[in-house]
Amino acid sequence: MTANRRQFLGYSSLAGLAGALESLPSGLVTPGSNSAADQTQPAFSQSDFNYWTSKVRSPYEDFIAGVRPRALDMPQPEDSTFLFASSKGLVPAGLLTPDDIKDFPADGDMSVEVQVERFRPSQNEKATLTNLQSGTLRIDVKQVRPLEGLSEAMAWTVMATLAARQKGQPIPDLGNVKFNPGSVWGEFQNIPLPGGLGFWSWNFFMKKRDGFWGQLLDHLFQTFEMTQPMLPLLGIPGIAVSGLKYVDHIIGGIQAQGGSQWMFKGLDLAVCANRKSFDAAGAKGARKLLLTNGSYLIMPESKVDQLGENWSIQDGLVVPAKTPATQIYKVANEVLTDVSYMTISVSVTSSGKPDTAANRPAS
Repeated sequence: MTANRRQFLGYSSLAGLAGALESLPSGLVTPGSNSAADQTQPAFSQSDFNYWTSKVRSPYEDFIAGVRPRALDMPQPEDSTFLFASSKGLVPAGLLTPDDIKDFPADGDMSVEVQVERFRPSQNEKATLTNLQSGTLRIDVKQVRPLEGLSEAMAWTVMATLAARQKGQPIPDLGNVKFNPGSVWGEFQNIPLPGGLGFWSWNFFMKKRDGFWGQLLDHLFQTFEMTQPMLPLLGIPGIAVSGLKYVDHIIGGIQAQGGSQWMFKGLDLAVCANRKSFDAAGAKGARKLLLTNGSYLIMPESKVDQLGENWSIQDGLVVPAKTPATQIYKVANEVLTDVSYMTISVSVTSSGKPDTAANRPAS
């Protein structure tokens, strides 16, 4: 293992986060008062802090506690929506049922692997990224039931930031931005889902590169030689779910200090890799989506109505289904110009082990 690799793993561990927390300015993680003495500190966004510390995990926590799904909140414009690239075009993944997927597994333990295919910001948000100088993607995938022999369910979390190597320089070209979380998770890139049921959340926020945030990015860019425009900022595979709360408080404090702008955000969402888990995730109306092999599109809720019928994902780009292969990139630049989106590929495999226990929340 190289020295840089060891440094990166150390910085990305909980111990590394603890060190980072100690370096935060006073009032960064805990909101300060509005007294005159605090006016020298950048503004603190209470809503961003609350999102990470009390809201984003609430669907998962309710499920574990056995709370039945409540009436859904009206989606906000920046809330993320998932669409699946089916044979019938792009369809809302939350409306699919097991009967819509050929040979969808009945039950059993499953494993999932995810990868970002493309990231395509709108023209306006590309300008915002250039102005604020950083955009950060965070992905979390959590088990519902612990693996055999473990007392607590595990989680996989990763953050990657899009930024120029030097402050003041333009954001790198976004045309070929791809990101494989497994490259950060190493040998743990296949996420086991006992019983086929898990929860995931995908969030992307843009933030000005100054203060502690700018210092952190400068330090990382100086430490590592990165060839991709996405800088792996944090990668923790197989952490106890309870440990995410600590990470959430740090990230919430960092994002809230000085404010930020969301590109899309999403609360924990049940993902179901077999029929049994789909039934266990809740009755009709519950927030859940099928997880199967193929490509998914993530985009803000407010932009979904701009998709036409029979659209497809080709080489990670969203284009009308009959677009010739030789015109994919040209057409992709001409359509959905005011829509930011991300395409991801998902691979789901069976462990070959039948699910002998009821698909239940961890105790």
